[in-house]
Amino acid sequence: MLNTGKIAPGPRGHLLLGNLREFQRDVFQLLLDSAQRFGSVVRLRLGPLLVHLLSDPDHITRVLQDNR
Repeated sequence: MLNTGKIAPGPRGHLLLGNLREFQRDVFQLLLDSAQRFGSVVRLRLGPLLVHLLSDPDHITRVLQDNR
């Protein structure tokens, strides 16, 4: 997969906290809803942290196995 320089989509969240409240309330629901709404690569802000959710098996293999 080629890096296109695009920013992954994701839920907007709070200005300072990002998606931290939703994450603390129900992490699994946040992850399921985000993947369903935004696709196989989702960008989440958890307070000061920026994380990406990968739900496509090929993407997961690339990150965890091929790109050590």
